[in-house]
Amino acid sequence: MVFSKGNAAYQISDAHDQIIGDTYTSLCNDISDNFSRYYGDFISLVLRDIPGVIVPIQRIWQNPYLKQIINIPDYGYSPEIKELLQNTKDSIARFFLAYKHLQQNGFTDTKIDLFTCEFGNQSILFKALTQYQMVKTGVIQYAADAKKIYDYFEKKGNIYRFLDRPHSNLLFDVLINQLAYPFHCNTNMIRRYKYKAKSTHMYTDLTVYDECRYIYEWLPALHQISTAFANRSYQYIFRFALDGLVKSRQLYNNEFFYQGSVVPDTIDDFLPHKMAVRKEI
Repeated sequence: MVFSKGNAAYQISDAHDQIIGDTYTSLCNDISDNFSRYYGDFISLVLRDIPGVIVPIQRIWQNPYLKQIINIPDYGYSPEIKELLQNTKDSIARFFLAYKHLQQNGFTDTKIDLFTCEFGNQSILFKALTQYQMVKTGVIQYAADAKKIYDYFEKKGNIYRFLDRPHSNLLFDVLINQLAYPFHCNTNMIRRYKYKAKSTHMYTDLTVYDECRYIYEWLPALHQISTAFANRSYQYIFRFALDGLVKSRQLYNNEFFYQGSVVPDTIDDFLPHKMAVRKEI
């Protein structure tokens, strides 16, 4: 999972059903040499991603209201997975889709299976992540009502362009999160510690989560979105609130709002937030 977080694309060998490449080999060697640091990063990663992405995406894909947003077909997992894996930049999707691909070719890992069972049904998670990627790539289409709003967001001039032009990906992310109720970590408030209990090294993270209802509740229900965004002042308030969320999570979660910035992240006071270095006590 650490590898998926740091690499936008990688290949799986058809001959050996495993990840290949010098970058992956180098990472494995680096983990062996610096296991403590990577283990601490993994703990922080899990505490961010489970409430922020993994649980919410399972929740929404079991919500019957989703059918009003997209036309959900009864897709199987093959042959789409490998193509989706190569095209997606979402790190969590890359990890689980890669594992699903390897499973289809006879590879299983007990630790990964135990890990995924801790936060839900593995088959539902794979299905949700797969179909979410199919929506992003246009394989799955929007339902009729949502398609009208999709077209409104895509048409040039309807949505004011600050830094990133907000198009349909922003619309879909907000609609999904309105129903999924994610908990976003407040990156500036995370505290990370390591201490030694007798002979065992222990890791502790203190993580503050925010529901960000000031963003999701500011946006009206599906059929009123176009009317709301016709008001430029409304767009201004919403987008600046969203920019704060983008800056807080852009270095750690890239699944949602990857084009939601209003102010460049190179300007003081608008820099991307970084977690504190793990402190040994």
